[in-house]
Amino acid sequence: MDQKAWPLDIRVSDLVTVAIVIAVIELNVAVGGGAGAAPLDALSWTLGAVIALPLLVHRRWPRAVLLITFASMILFYLVHRRNISPAPLMVVPTYDVAVAGYLALAITVPMVIMVAGLFAVGLSGTPLVDVLADFLPSFVIFILAVALGEVVRGRRALAAETARRLELAEEEQRSAAARLLAEERLRIARELHDTVAHSMATITVQAGSALHVLSAAHDGAVREALVNIRETSKSALGEMRAVLGQLREGAGAG
Repeated sequence: MDQKAWPLDIRVSDLVTVAIVIAVIELNVAVGGGAGAAPLDALSWTLGAVIALPLLVHRRWPRAVLLITFASMILFYLVHRRNISPAPLMVVPTYDVAVAGYLALAITVPMVIMVAGLFAVGLSGTPLVDVLADFLPSFVIFILAVALGEVVRGRRALAAETARRLELAEEEQRSAAARLLAEERLRIARELHDTVAHSMATITVQAGSALHVLSAAHDGAVREALVNIRETSKSALGEMRAVLGQLREGAGAG
């Protein structure tokens, strides 16, 4: 059953996606303390929810949503930073962009935000090993999102190409069937012309010849029968020629 479409093509599944993302972000906000982090207050919770709202239209504008979520994370870090991972917010649009075929963008944007985060946390004096351990899950999530998106894009492209080839094959089959039908009609027309039409013409000629040599003294019934044969054969021959013409015209149109 198709999902109900709302304004901007927002669906129930989009609401569920946003709700899940907000829940994960808020969990990150709750535990995202550390050096230089802003206090956990109402603004932290509000920003954690607001930055996920663009995901409502992630299917319609995947590239724009990826860039908006990227900018949202930068602003979040600058305005009221809590040490949260960008992956929960950006993994969905990253996957969408990869599926849409913009592989370079799907790789570049998450890479930029992750490298920037590495430098920012590294400058705070956190040991490198701890930094890498904290960032590794996010790297893995982004890599999986891009890889899955590329696989889905490839499968969809293959399905579309298969459908196109099937359509072409069906069109070729229809053309071949029409060509065979036209050839069969021409064959029937030729056979009718070569056999039946020729025989009818012969009957007409023979009946006419018999009438010509038959004297008036002969039986009137015989003469009348010959006249009928000649007229009937002429009529049948004319009708047959008309049918042959229609057969040829139909074969030529096919």
